[in-house]
Amino acid sequence: MKFNTQILPRFTKTISLLIVVFFALPSSAQYVSPVYTVDSDYDGVPNVRDKCPTTPELIENYELAQAVTVKGKKVVVVFRNVRKNFEIRRRKLLIKKSRWLKRIRKADETTNPTKSAILSKIRDLDSLIKRPSIYEAKVTINGKVENFTIPIDVDEFGCLPDADGDGIPNIVDKCPEKPGIKKLKGCPPAKKKDRDGDGIIDEDDLCPEKPGPKKNKGCPEILKKEEEEILKKASKVLFAFSKAEIKTVSFSILDEVVRLLKKYPKSNIHLEGHTDNVGKDQSNLILSKNRAASVRQYFINKGINANRITSIGHGEQRPIDTNTTAKGRQNNRRVDMVMFFGKRTTKIIKKN
Repeated sequence: MKFNTQILPRFTKTISLLIVVFFALPSSAQYVSPVYTVDSDYDGVPNVRDKCPTTPELIENYELAQAVTVKGKKVVVVFRNVRKNFEIRRRKLLIKKSRWLKRIRKADETTNPTKSAILSKIRDLDSLIKRPSIYEAKVTINGKVENFTIPIDVDEFGCLPDADGDGIPNIVDKCPEKPGIKKLKGCPPAKKKDRDGDGIIDEDDLCPEKPGPKKNKGCPEILKKEEEEILKKASKVLFAFSKAEIKTVSFSILDEVVRLLKKYPKSNIHLEGHTDNVGKDQSNLILSKNRAASVRQYFINKGINANRITSIGHGEQRPIDTNTTAKGRQNNRRVDMVMFFGKRTTKIIKKN
């Protein structure tokens, strides 16, 4: 079998010509799969690499608003119906482009506008269509409706930039370099006061004007070590299941606390009820309040002045141990007790 060597040069020339033609074609003529171009949230980043594919809804959920200056007047624009806003704008641009495309068929360099001018307008429209995340707004200034646009920038992954990582996008973050909270528009809350400088903020300090250790809720320690042990044991007071009724087995240790209160007649006592995480949050909160109140009433029945006793419940919010074991849950079910001189002056503690 003989191989025709004349075919090879012709075949090589054909392939070379096809390669040249392919690369000579404008990029717009090359096929690109819709998988790589679809941008369902109109933020300019294709779905295939968009890590935040619901930008319009995210903007609405944040209830974002931005202050802008229009004709010398400062107005606040609240972003509403963002997706629809983006869609309408894109549709308007596509309609404009289609109209210019129709005109270009009959245009040349002698017509008005010229073919070059129309092509320039189409290129401008294309650039606007590719930059879709622009919010169109209307405001009334001096009785006249003014239209303007607000660009909503996203990063390369389609997410709203958040420089300080506080969950408040830069576009509406009043403090973009400092982590803050939504209520304060992204700014950090004011530093909480600690008048006695003991490291416990006033709202959590039973004695905000007298320094004391954290274990004593910010109050100076007034008890001896063995007397502190009595309070520690009493905090494990037992109750009927899911009730605020104190079991009789705990009466003796509570009576020892009563003796301490009588020994230090100028002292006060604060009670904080806690539960484990079994059950509903609200039910546990109510149960913790009722149990602390039951201990308070027990002391009152034993002759302690009601004005000397405050109580509150925290439910399951302040565990001291794990809630994954029976032993840990048992440790979390407690009524913490703190004795101190002076009066509780902050707002959190209320007498039940």
